[in-house]
Formats: sequence, structure tokens, C-alpha cells
Amino acid sequence: DSFGHVNNAVYLNYLEHCRMQWLYAHGITTKDFQRLQLFPVVVNIDINYQKEISDGMRITVSVEESSRSERKLVFYQTIQDEAGQTCADARVTVVWINQHRKVVPLPITEFPTIFKDSDAAQN
Repeated sequence: DSFGHVNNAVYLNYLEHCRMQWLYAHGITTKDFQRLQLFPVVVNIDINYQKEISDGMRITVSVEESSRSERKLVFYQTIQDEAGQTCADARVTVVWINQHRKVVPLPITEFPTIFKDSDAAQN
């Protein structure tokens, strides 16, 4: 932006991209969502901005499952610079909805690869 750093809203894009890559790494694509008519939806993001990301800075974004219940999955995510310093961390709550836009229990049977023991990914 005009201040020479990434706008705060862009951090959310980085987090989203990492979560999508996490799904792809587990063999899940958007076509699977459409076929099964089950869709993940972010319902809450609690983000802590700790350090600016300058234009051109190389970063690492990570995601891991933090907790889950019958109807929600919480991810813990970080954005770190090349030195490993945290630029932001976030807790992201995701629910699954059906074709009628109703929240449903986590689709453990439909997507077993993402609901096994906690996994971590970095992108």
C-alpha cells in the first residue's frame, strides 16, 4: 500500500490460501465440495498483527488444527518472516454447510483425510 507494507486485509488472503493448500494436500478440491454439496465456511477470525510485512518480503504461512467439536473446526495459523519472527497469528473457526446453507456436523465420513489426527502444513 502507500505506506510500503502489505495492507492488513491481505494477511487474511494469505491465511485463506494456506488453508486451501492444506485441503489440497489432503486430496480435497473444490470439486469435491460441489459434488457432495458440503462447503467449509469461515465464521470467525481472531487475528493478532504483530509485525508489518513489507513489499517483497518472503514469508511462511502455516496452519494446524487447534481444536474441533461436532460442528466446528478451529485452525491456528501463523505468518512468519524469513528470520522466523511472527508477523501475525490467528485462530480461524470453520463450520460446514450443506446446499441449504445449514450448518451440519463435520463431514468426517465424507472427508476422512482431513479429520484424522492433527496435521500441520506450511506454504
